[in-house]
This record gives sequence, structure tokens and C-alpha cells, in this order.
Amino acid sequence: MIDYKYEKGRNIGEAFGKLFEILSLLRSPEGCPWDRKETPESAIANLKSELFEALDEVVRGDADGIVEETGDILLNAVMLMVILKDVKGIDPERIVDATCKKLVSRHPHVFTKSVKAANSDDALQVWNSVKKTEGKVADKDDFFSRIPKSCGTYERAGEVLDKAIGAGFTWEKTQDVLDQAASEIEEVRQEIVRQPFDDNLMDMEIGDMIFSALAVARYVRKDPETCLRKSLAKFEKRFNKMRAEADKDGIRIEKGSKFPLDVLDRYWRDAKRLVDEEAAAGS
Repeated sequence: MIDYKYEKGRNIGEAFGKLFEILSLLRSPEGCPWDRKETPESAIANLKSELFEALDEVVRGDADGIVEETGDILLNAVMLMVILKDVKGIDPERIVDATCKKLVSRHPHVFTKSVKAANSDDALQVWNSVKKTEGKVADKDDFFSRIPKSCGTYERAGEVLDKAIGAGFTWEKTQDVLDQAASEIEEVRQEIVRQPFDDNLMDMEIGDMIFSALAVARYVRKDPETCLRKSLAKFEKRFNKMRAEADKDGIRIEKGSKFPLDVLDRYWRDAKRLVDEEAAAGS
């Protein structure tokens, strides 16, 4: 047993210190067996999971949920620092110091008088210019070598698009990027109607279609992951409402159930209307 009594920190510095202290105690010989087994890899996996849960709460807009899930992100990030100190000898002060130095050096438009940034595009250009002189050296033959291969496919696609756009490889007008997306959809349609279609070519065409949709999102400065999560949440809400409305008429929509498409379409249109009305009433 560890004799410990928690007292709220008087400021953010004390609060972070207490969190680090508690997690260090959990990793100690007298602490928790589960926490002692944690590794840098498992802590990062936990952190990634919590990031998605936090994103769910942000999309949902629930303040209590956001507080809890943001706390879980912080917990796992600090746990990673505790583990790195244990197994790699990397002091947390070194991590925080390096991060603070990087933030100051990459914001010369904020912390010096010699550099100006009139807008967010200018600020990003300044950041990237300083970044080229610091940190890891990129593979000169691979423009995208600094983008982690281990990140999610949508995340990596967004980073790839951002780098390409940052290098001037972009569209001049909004209509151009929309036309490109429409063109990729048409290529998928053409491949589908060609029977039998080529599996590998179909993979490529569908991939191009999805990538073009991501390009539209990036072009208008939207995060594709967030956009898709919102659409999924909307679809799930409407589908559940459709099932509930159909159930009132004795129609059970379950896995394996088969009903005429016009019947399902009627309930779907009703569900869309009801969900939209509920959303309008709650806004």
C-alpha cells in the first residue's frame, strides 16, 4: 500500500506535477501491476484510442464527455513520459524543454520583430521554413518521408495533400477540384459497367475517387476525418430513427431482414425529416 492523499494543485504547474507523481507511483514496485507492464508502444496505442474517443465527444458536443476524454489523453501522454523516463532514461523536463524551444523558434513572427505573418497561410509558411532547418533530415528523394507511415490512411492522405498543396501543386479554382472529383467518380462508373471488371484496376479507381474527395476537403481547409465522423454520426442517428419508426408499424429492420426498397425509402425519408426537426428544435 502507498500512503498518498491527493490535494488539488493550486496552478497548472502543480496540477501537472501531481499527475506525473501519481503515475510514477502507479509504476513503482508498490504500485499497480498493470501500469508497471505498460510499454512506450502500449502507451502510444492507448493514446491513439483516447484521441478517437475524444473526437467522438467533441463531435457530440457533450462538455462532460470532452472533459473526461481530454483528461484521458493527458493521462496517457504523461504516462508515456513516465515510461520513457523508466525505460529510456529520458527526463520529462527534457521533453517539455525541447517542445517549448521548438514553439518559440518556429514562431519568429510572434517572438521577434524581424519576421511578419499577416495571416494563417503566412504563419504556416514561416513554420515550415524554420522546420526545414531543424529536427530530422528528410529523405531528399522522398518529398513525403517526414510523414509517418504508421498513421491512419486518411491522416496520411491529408498530410500528403497538405505537403503537395504547400509546394504549389493545387487547383486554381474551386470548380477545378470539384471537376477532378467528378472525373474520378465517372472513371469508377465506367469500370463498374465493364463486365467483368479488373479487380486491381477497380481498387485503383475507387482509391482515386476517395483520394479526390479528400482533396476537396483539404482544399476548403477541412479535416476529412472530422467530416466523415460527422456524416457517420448523422447516418447512424437517421438509421436508428428509421428502425424505430418502422418498429411502430411492426416492421423489424434487422440483419438479414428483407423489405421492398420503396418501403425502406419511405421510412428513411421520414427518419431524415424527424432527425432534422429534432436537431432544429435543439439548436
